[in-house]
Amino acid sequence: ERLNMTHLGLFFSRYVNAVARLHRETASAMYPDYTIKSITNGVHPVTWAASAFAELFDSEIPGWRQDSEFLRQATDIATWKLRDAHAAAKADLLDAVKKRTGVQMDPNVFTIGFARRAATYKRADLVFTDIDQLARIAAEAGQIQFIFAGKAHPADADELQQHVAAREG
Repeated sequence: ERLNMTHLGLFFSRYVNAVARLHRETASAMYPDYTIKSITNGVHPVTWAASAFAELFDSEIPGWRQDSEFLRQATDIATWKLRDAHAAAKADLLDAVKKRTGVQMDPNVFTIGFARRAATYKRADLVFTDIDQLARIAAEAGQIQFIFAGKAHPADADELQQHVAAREG
C-alpha cells in the first residue's frame, strides 16, 4: 500500500552490492528475491588493483575483472608470485612519492600507507598518540615508514579548525 524506496531501487537495479560479506548476508536475508553481491567498502577492483597485481590476476584468475568475487581465488596464487607483484607495486608507489614530494623512501622498510580523505575524524594521527609504543614496535620489528595521502573536502575546514583549537586548548 506504500511506496518502499528500497524495493523500488532493488527492482530497477541491474546490479546490487553490499559493502561487505556480512552486509550482503544480512541484506540477502531481508530481500531474498534479489541477488546481492558483496564488495569491500565500495572498492572497484579493476581500478583499485595496482598494475602488477592486475597483471598477476589476469594470468591467475580469469574473470576477476568482470566479477570481483573471483578474487577470493587469490589465496591459491603462489606466494612468490604475490611477493613479486607486491615488490613491483611498492616500487611504483615509492617512485610516485619521489616524483611528487622529492622524498626518497626505502623499499626495504616496512611501509604503512594511509590514503583516505584527509578529515580529522578519519584519525590519521592516531598512530602517533603513543610514540613510545611505536618506538618499541620499530625496535622489535624493524624500521617503519609512513605515507599519508589524501585531499580534504572543502567542508572539512571547520572541523579542522575545531580539531586544532582543541589540541591547542
